[in-house]
Amino acid sequence: DLPIGYLRPLAITGELSYSIADKKLKTMTVTDPTTGVVSMTDNRGDSNAWAAGISIQYSIPYLQSQVRDLGLPAFLGGLIPLLEITWTSPASTPSTQATTWTFAPGVIYLSDNYQVGVEALIPGNKAAGTTVGAIAQFHLFFDDLFPTTLGKPLFY
Repeated sequence: DLPIGYLRPLAITGELSYSIADKKLKTMTVTDPTTGVVSMTDNRGDSNAWAAGISIQYSIPYLQSQVRDLGLPAFLGGLIPLLEITWTSPASTPSTQATTWTFAPGVIYLSDNYQVGVEALIPGNKAAGTTVGAIAQFHLFFDDLFPTTLGKPLFY
């Protein structure tokens, strides 16, 4: 209800989490019995970790229905451009993981009965990788497709 006009369809969401490892990572000294060489190894455990993410979205369907109908074609009127930024970092030592950053620009198409989304996965640093990937989603809205069967509430 704020008087901010074309900024009303803008949405910013975030998440911060802390993961506790089920098996603590331990570094151990190992001596090779045949050569006598001493080396360090780990027990294949995990370190505790922080993770965070932010999503910035601009809902053209909301713009068209709640702010101002720009007369866009139906396909363009169903688009939601977005950018997601994620970060992970180890929270304990020793750790076999480094801090990672990933950027995911994309778009969602929203229909009455389904939505389709596509995002590029772009590493923000070397620890996140060196190649660009992609992710896609397809959601069916059963409550709209089958309102009297699959979309019906289990309890009233």
